[in-house]
Amino acid sequence: MLLVVILGVLLIANWFITEILVLFPINLIFRFASFGWWGLALLTVLFFVWCIGED
Repeated sequence: MLLVVILGVLLIANWFITEILVLFPINLIFRFASFGWWGLALLTVLFFVWCIGED
């Protein structure tokens, strides 16, 4: 019975460590990359508005 409990705890710990240390930073990178594309689009629109406003 103790072996089953130890294996269960190890499986839960393995899942938790994988989720926190591996998948969470990857999700953050994808979210920041998405914000980067939105920022680039906003800067492009602002540049065009500035160019049109100069006329």
